[in-house]
Amino acid sequence: MALTRCSAQIGSVRLEVRGGYPSDVAVTSQPIRTCVGCRSRSETAGLLRVVAGLASSSSAANPAVQLVVVDPRHRLPGRGAWVHPTAECVALADRRRAFGRALRLSGIIDSRSVNEYVDSISHDAVEVPAAEKH
Repeated sequence: MALTRCSAQIGSVRLEVRGGYPSDVAVTSQPIRTCVGCRSRSETAGLLRVVAGLASSSSAANPAVQLVVVDPRHRLPGRGAWVHPTAECVALADRRRAFGRALRLSGIIDSRSVNEYVDSISHDAVEVPAAEKH
């Protein structure tokens, strides 16, 4: 039997066969999702889930404003969208109006909470200045 290598994606399970024998099957069960900003596919561990939230007090006067909130634990109910936790991908998703399209929202989309969350993540990952490195 000739040695072969084959891989397939079935739903959220990725199968890899090496050598053609059943014992050589490797399964990765991490779901793959598409970033609504850059449109690249990644595992869910590297993406941030956002969902449509309840109307805030500032948007109560204008019911056409839809709030987009961060779901870091991937547990909030409702339709979700996935984005890389970088300012570039969030800005690209805003510019492309991808949050409203992915979450099936109409009207004005308020994604300030997503921007603030991504900014707080980037500020938490502060580098040690070069003078302090030993």
